Amino acid sequence: SLGFSICVPLFTAPSSTMGLSVFFCLTDMTRFIRCATFLIALCALSACSEPAMTTFKTITPEEAQQKMQDAGVLVLDVREPMEYDRGHIVGAENLPLSVLENGIPKEMTDKNRTLLIYCRSGRRSKIAADIFVKAGFTSVFDFGGINDWPYRMTR
Repeated sequence: SLGFSICVPLFTAPSSTMGLSVFFCLTDMTRFIRCATFLIALCALSACSEPAMTTFKTITPEEAQQKMQDAGVLVLDVREPMEYDRGHIVGAENLPLSVLENGIPKEMTDKNRTLLIYCRSGRRSKIAADIFVKAGFTSVFDFGGINDWPYRMTR
C-alpha cells in the first residue's frame, strides 16, 4: 500500500440535510486502477447500445406502404369501428384510440414489433403513437390519416 486515500463523492443530499455526503474511498493505487478501468469499460459499453425510441417517427404514406412489405409489421387503424367498417387499409387491424387510452391490449407483448399507425386525419394516430412509445414500444411510426392514403383500401 502506498499510504494514501482518494475519496470520490457518490451522493450529496440536499442542503436541508446539512450537506450529508456519501463517499467511496480508495486506499491504494491497485484498487483505483481496477475501479477506473471498470468505469471506463462500463461507459464504453453503454455508448454502444442503441437508445430506446423516445418518440415515434412520422412518415409519409409512401414510406408506410414500403414498410408494410416487411414481415411482422402491424398496421393499426385507431379510428372507431364504424369508421373502420366504411373502409380501411388492407391488412390493418382496428384498435380504437378510445380503447387504447384505457391500456394497451395484453396480447401486444412484442415491444420491438414495428407498428404503423393511422386514423382519419392524423390527430388520433399521433396520440396513439405516443401512448405506444410511453409504454416502451421501440419501433412506432405514424403515417397520418387515411384521407391522404393513395393506395388500395378494403371494407
